[in-house]
Amino acid sequence: MSRARVWKKRALADPDGPQLPVTAYHFFFLAKRTELLKGSPSMDFVSVGTTVHREWAVLNAAGRAPYVEQARVERDRYRQEIAQWRRTLPSR
Repeated sequence: MSRARVWKKRALADPDGPQLPVTAYHFFFLAKRTELLKGSPSMDFVSVGTTVHREWAVLNAAGRAPYVEQARVERDRYRQEIAQWRRTLPSR
């Protein structure tokens, strides 16, 4: 006897809620993508992603530090905004 799996519907994100914080890798990706596209504008997205990923993988902690710091600031901002946003929600 097999039962059909019942999928629960996921609640949609509140459009008025704060956006999730950007990660250190995302900050790095945005910076490097701009540099790569200036050098070769015909590069496709997959090639850019592969190149940036390889650079990130070999980057040491000192090289990652500025991006990690940006991510920390972004995460702190998110925590403050989510706490403020939760206070505005009606109690359950």
